[in-house]
Amino acid sequence: MRNYQLLLAAGFLAMFLADGCQTQQTRKVLESGNAQLEDKQFDQALTSANQVILSDEHLEPVALATALYLRGRVYEDRPKNDTAAAARDIQLARDDYLKALQNNPDRLLEGRLHAGIANVAFNQDDYLTALNEWKNAGGMLEKPEDQALTLFKIGRTNQRLGRWADADQAFISVQQQVPGTALAKRAAQLQGARKFYVRVATFRSANDADLAVGNLRGHGLAAARTGDVATPQLQILRIGPLDNYRQAMSMKRQAAAFYPDAIIEP
Repeated sequence: MRNYQLLLAAGFLAMFLADGCQTQQTRKVLESGNAQLEDKQFDQALTSANQVILSDEHLEPVALATALYLRGRVYEDRPKNDTAAAARDIQLARDDYLKALQNNPDRLLEGRLHAGIANVAFNQDDYLTALNEWKNAGGMLEKPEDQALTLFKIGRTNQRLGRWADADQAFISVQQQVPGTALAKRAAQLQGARKFYVRVATFRSANDADLAVGNLRGHGLAAARTGDVATPQLQILRIGPLDNYRQAMSMKRQAAAFYPDAIIEP
C-alpha cells in the first residue's frame, strides 16, 4: 500500500516526548506505539494509539495529533485481506490524518500528515487531492531524501493526471537532488512518457508472443509486442497506447481475464 512511503522519522517522536507537555504515561504509550509500528506489530500499535486517543486525560493538541497520526499509519500499513479491507483501511487512515491536522500539529508532523493524506488519496485515485497534499508536504519535510521522495510522488501523480511535462520537471528535480540513487534511476526511467500502456506478459519466444497478440486482438484488445530495452531477447506484450489513466484502468480490467498480473505503465 505504501510504495515509496514516507516513514516516521526516529527523531520526530523523540522531539515530541522531550517537550514535557504531557504526562509521563502518555509519552511512554506513544513511544511504545511508535516502536510497535516500526516492528510491524500493528495490533499492539493500534492499542497504544487508541489508549491515548480514548484517554480521559486532558490531552494537549500535539499529543492527540501524534496519536491520530500513529493510528492512521497503522490503518494504512497493516496487511489487507482483500480489496474491501484495503479500501476501508485507507479511508480510516485518511480520516485520522485529517483529524490530526485539526489539532495544531507542529510543522514536522504537519508535513507528514499532508504526505499521509496525499498517499491515501493517490491510492483512492483522488489525484488532484494527492497532488495538492504532496505539494503542501514538500516544504515541511526536513530530510533531503523525504523531499526528493515527495517530488517523485508529485511526478507520478502528474502522470496519472496526464500532465506529462509537469511530471518530467519533477523527475528531473529528483535526479538533481539525489543523483545516483535508486529513486533517481527510477525517475529517469519514468521521464519522457506521454502515453499509458498495459503490460500483460513477457515472452522468451517471438512466436509465443505473436500467438498471444493474436489471441488478445481476437478479443478486441489492441495488443502488440516489442523488445525489452534492457533485455532485447525478451518480448514484451502490451496493450496501447492509451491517452489517459482511466482508459488504462479499463483496459487492465479487460486484460485481467487472460493476464491477471497485468500492470499499467508508466
